[in-house]
Amino acid sequence: MLKLRRIFWLVMLVVFSALNIGHFKVALAASSSKCEIETAQAYTSPAGCTAYKEIKSSSDLSDADVKRAIIMLHGDMSRSDGEGDYMFQLAMDYADRFDAAGIKNYVFVVPIRRGYGDGNGNRSSGKRLKRDGYRKPVVDQEQAFLAEQRERFSNAKVTIVGHSGGAAIAGVIAGRAPSIADSFVLVGTPWNIQFWRRTYRKNSSWPKSLSPHNFIEGTSTEQAFYIVAGLQDTSTPSELAKLQAKALEKIGRNVQLLELDAKHNQLMRRTETIRLIAKASSP
Repeated sequence: MLKLRRIFWLVMLVVFSALNIGHFKVALAASSSKCEIETAQAYTSPAGCTAYKEIKSSSDLSDADVKRAIIMLHGDMSRSDGEGDYMFQLAMDYADRFDAAGIKNYVFVVPIRRGYGDGNGNRSSGKRLKRDGYRKPVVDQEQAFLAEQRERFSNAKVTIVGHSGGAAIAGVIAGRAPSIADSFVLVGTPWNIQFWRRTYRKNSSWPKSLSPHNFIEGTSTEQAFYIVAGLQDTSTPSELAKLQAKALEKIGRNVQLLELDAKHNQLMRRTETIRLIAKASSP
C-alpha cells in the first residue's frame, strides 16, 4: 500500500508540473535519510530534518527576486499525522487573496514541525513532545530551519507567522535570534508557557519548555510584532496576548494588538488576520 501511495503522489506531481496551474508550486526534493518526504522539500541541519512545502507567486520566481517571504508555523495537534497540514491549506487561500490584491514576488513557506506529518507521506524528524512541548531540541530544530530561509531569501522581507504553539516557538526565537525575521505575526499566542499551563491547563505544567516571556529582552527595536487575540478563545485566552503586547510595549518594541471576536481555530481564517499578514510582510 505504501508503494502504491508513493506512486500515486509522484504521478500527481507530474500532472501538476505539466499543467503549471497559476502560482501553485509544491517541489519534490531528493530523498532524505532523516525526513520522510513524498510531496515536500527537506532541510537538514545538526538540529534535525524539517520537511516543508512552499507556494510562490509565479513558478519562475527566483529566490533572489522574492520580496515577501512568509513562513508559517502550525500549532500543536492531538495527532501527529495529517492535522499539521492545515497551515498549507491556509497558505493556498492566502496566495489566492494576494494574487487578487495584485501582490507580487511573494513566497509562503510552510514547514512541518518536529515529529509531525501532513498525511501525505511527509514528516519531519524528531519526536513530537506531548509534554513540555517547547523544550530546547524542538525550538532548535525550528530555529535552524528559519535561519536557512532567512539566508535563502536574503533580498526579501521575512515574516514569521505562528499560530498557537507555533506562536510560542516564534516568540522564543524572536528573542534568541532577533535578526532571523523582520516581523512576527503571533496568532493565539500562549505567551507565558508556565502561567498558561497552570492557569488554563490545570495540573499539566511544562516546567522545561522555553517560554517567549523569558526571551523578551533579546528582541530588537528593528522587529515588528503583530499579535492577534481571540475574544472567544478558550485555548489561549486573549488575556495572554494582551500581556505579551504590554510587555513588548514596555520595553519600546514596535507592537500592534488585533482583537477579534473569534475562537482559537477561527483566528487564522479571518480576513482581518490575512490583511494583517499582508501589512506585516509589505517590503
